Amino acid sequence: MRRGSATRHSVTNATASKVCNSPSTTPATVLRSIAEYAHILRVIARGRSRDEAYVDDLVQDVVERALRSQTTLDPGVNPRGWLVTILHNLHIDRCRQRARRGAHAPPLEDELVATETTPEPTWARISSDDLLAAVDELGAGSGQNFRPGS
Repeated sequence: MRRGSATRHSVTNATASKVCNSPSTTPATVLRSIAEYAHILRVIARGRSRDEAYVDDLVQDVVERALRSQTTLDPGVNPRGWLVTILHNLHIDRCRQRARRGAHAPPLEDELVATETTPEPTWARISSDDLLAAVDELGAGSGQNFRPGS
């Protein structure tokens, strides 16, 4: 067992056994704690991911979970620690979900190439000699305008 882990688990177990539906923890108290520690939650979330959208979503989910769980907050528990624990647990849950789903792989470029071949246009089969012969057929007056170097 790692050093200090027994203390952490015993504190967690003690806190878990003290959880109660305490009327002294009011929504105003929880909102005040969220407002006070919102910056700290963003800093901690940013340390877990550099993606700002992920950070915003994570902090928003912490606020939502804290408001839903406000009745379980024991008045003796440090609200900052409680909020950071919620953030940590949500982040771990998301990492596990991402691992279960697998890594998102972008489509291969071979899949983007059209499998059907389009027929070559008629004009692409005309050579320069064919073009000059067609200009000669126009006649002396009209053909001179289309001749190269005229």
